[in-house]
Amino acid sequence: MPPEEIVGHSLGNYSIVRPVGQGGMATVFLAKDTRLKRDVAVKVFRSKLHDNEIFMRRFAREAKVVARLDHPNILTVYDYGEQDGLAYFVMPYLTQGTLRDRLHQQQVLPIADALNITIQILRALQYAHTNNFIHRDIKPGNILFKDDNTPVLSDFGLVKSIQKDDQTDKLLSSVITHTGDVSIMGTPQYMAPEQIQGRPGRGSDIYSVGIVLYEMLTGAPPFSGENTILVLSKHLYEQPSSMRLVNSTIPPELDRVVLRALAKNESERYATPAAFIAALTDVAQKFDTTAISSNQRQTSSSSSDEEASTNLLSTTHPDASPDYRTVYRPDTIDAKHLTTQPYATRVLYTSENQKKRSPRVWVMLLSFCLALVVFASVGAWYASTLHSAAPVSKNTFVPTTKTTPTAKATNPNTLATLPTYDTSCPPTGQVRKPSLLNLANRGSDAQVIYYSHQYNAADNKFSGSLIRYSAINGSKTTLLTSTTFAIDQAVLSPDKQWILFSTSVANQPAKLQLLRVDGQGLQTLYCTANPLQINRLSWSPFDETETGRVFFEATADPAGTAQAPPAISAYQLDVQNGQLMQEKLATQNITWGVPIGWSDARSVYLEGPDRSVYLYPLSQNGEPSEAKLIHSGSTCDSYAQDPTTSRPHLFVSHCTGFGNGDCSGACSNAGPSTITDINTNTTIYTSQDLAIVGISSLDDGKFLALVKNVTAAQYSPNNGLYLIDQNNHATNLRKDDGTVFFFSQQSALDVFCSSQYQCPYYAVRMGSSQATGLDQLLFGKTDGTALSSFASSQSASLNIAGWTQM
Repeated sequence: MPPEEIVGHSLGNYSIVRPVGQGGMATVFLAKDTRLKRDVAVKVFRSKLHDNEIFMRRFAREAKVVARLDHPNILTVYDYGEQDGLAYFVMPYLTQGTLRDRLHQQQVLPIADALNITIQILRALQYAHTNNFIHRDIKPGNILFKDDNTPVLSDFGLVKSIQKDDQTDKLLSSVITHTGDVSIMGTPQYMAPEQIQGRPGRGSDIYSVGIVLYEMLTGAPPFSGENTILVLSKHLYEQPSSMRLVNSTIPPELDRVVLRALAKNESERYATPAAFIAALTDVAQKFDTTAISSNQRQTSSSSSDEEASTNLLSTTHPDASPDYRTVYRPDTIDAKHLTTQPYATRVLYTSENQKKRSPRVWVMLLSFCLALVVFASVGAWYASTLHSAAPVSKNTFVPTTKTTPTAKATNPNTLATLPTYDTSCPPTGQVRKPSLLNLANRGSDAQVIYYSHQYNAADNKFSGSLIRYSAINGSKTTLLTSTTFAIDQAVLSPDKQWILFSTSVANQPAKLQLLRVDGQGLQTLYCTANPLQINRLSWSPFDETETGRVFFEATADPAGTAQAPPAISAYQLDVQNGQLMQEKLATQNITWGVPIGWSDARSVYLEGPDRSVYLYPLSQNGEPSEAKLIHSGSTCDSYAQDPTTSRPHLFVSHCTGFGNGDCSGACSNAGPSTITDINTNTTIYTSQDLAIVGISSLDDGKFLALVKNVTAAQYSPNNGLYLIDQNNHATNLRKDDGTVFFFSQQSALDVFCSSQYQCPYYAVRMGSSQATGLDQLLFGKTDGTALSSFASSQSASLNIAGWTQM
């Protein structure tokens, strides 16, 4: 019986109630212990071996090891068993969540609380190491909290025996790699250099704890990158930055203690967890005598499944996501990420040390390089055949390279020219799986991508363009243009490499298409069966499938009437696998919704017809999901999600009045206005006078705000765009002068973030509330620098698709 089908059944004395977490190795269920009448967590493992008997023998051996661990800071294993081909652990059901949940809520923990958690986890490790076991997978998702706030270390599923007997170096793991696969066990963001090289030791756990402590104090691990290879390379060769560069309240002594735990050479770290504890205790006593005793109760959400288990990093699986929770494949990794040389200014290994590195690392890297050569050769042949045989259809967009004089016609930082892909419609009801070959080398130039939508009533023709504008040198590059189709909406992929856009023309099916940000790789993914309009596009964060999910809606009649509203159908597109599934919103408590952000890779925030926000988990296996109301809205409410990856919170602004719609009669907008963090139910900003009708979240606690004060249909001369800084000071950036400012439906698309903390630029649309009119696009710096116009049109509607770097 597959694990997902056991709800309502029993495993031994445990009646399965519902799943509470899932990962690549196992699914965790809430269950009832029918004998002792208590709630328990049952972790059901999925065998990844062809021989299930081998898996069961390995599991039985691991279970006996884990059951021997008895420490107040290690999650207890009540029981274990096997039934119907399933192996399972039984553990306490903890409702206080994980450290990952708390970091999602707070981003940075108080120093005292971070030290308190770290010291207790180190005590658990000292016990495990004393008993000759190392954990190998310490991360925030594996640190849970009891009801009394005591942290416990969980998921010893990768525990390794370090006893020196005839079983030395045998991995006690429920996931065993097949012979021939080059693989690494662990979670890349928290892996020690020697663990990456295939030789983990006690010091590897100390390194991982140091990473977790670094993240608690700064809000992010020290190393991040576009893919797993880059992260692993940084662990091997790059020194972590001082925590004080991010959080100046951290004492220098504490900074030095943590950086020692992150030493590249295992012998230079603390010899034991006890030694690490002693160093932390000594520092704590110097600057805060309450640091060790602090044990404040913190509320948290239910345990996230984000890091429910560790994944296998293998050369035989798809790419890794920015969250580094999965595996990668060599055909989409560019060669710069495969370098084995340290950075020139950060040489951490001498040439002699490099000679001594584990052969396993060189085998892994050589495998990737060989795979890249093969894929490049095949791709070149395939491209040549396609270029010679595939004519361009008259009814498709033609990518262009038209630029302003200051723009470069070709970008030297790209891969070789992509092949010509099929831009015709796939068979009705089917989706064409995309080919996502990313740019090889991307620069640091902040560039905004926008699109135009134009309809000429005189000749009943549509037209549209996709254009890239540099905020650094002012150059423009026309990526794509058409005199046949209109571009209805465009959004960027989460990695800012691809533009997803919808096109339509009267009385013809609508298309969902992709184009790389350099103007190459145009391809058609899906076409509607009937003349429709595809809109409300939203691309989820990358998940274990690497390329995420797309939510969109298809409208039969975009205009509709008051008596007959437009017929709307919602869909999700699995980009990685090329699969389409209709979402049954009509069976839920909402009939349609505008996507305004994502809680995770499978759950989208929808603004419903009543202006309320619902959290809607995308349906799985054809079963409809239930939309959860998370905020009851009103006509003057507006929503924005934090654009940084360090804190993806959702915010709501509220005022009294009709909001940002058109005013007629005796309508009015007035203060007080508030901006509230929905995730924490914390009011961040209050104004007694300004009527805030729209917001866009920036970095460092700043917001853009659209102010629209109206009294008896009379507009205030002070209306316009405001910047609210972290000190809650509101500055008028631009008065509306009779026009209206607009943010994108997902306002995070309007903001350029150069890192997970810093977002130096933003863009905004200024124009009429109608489909066409005098539209302008402007950009500014989040430090309050004046706005600059970079595009305008009196006949076309202009909109922002997102920001990228080139």
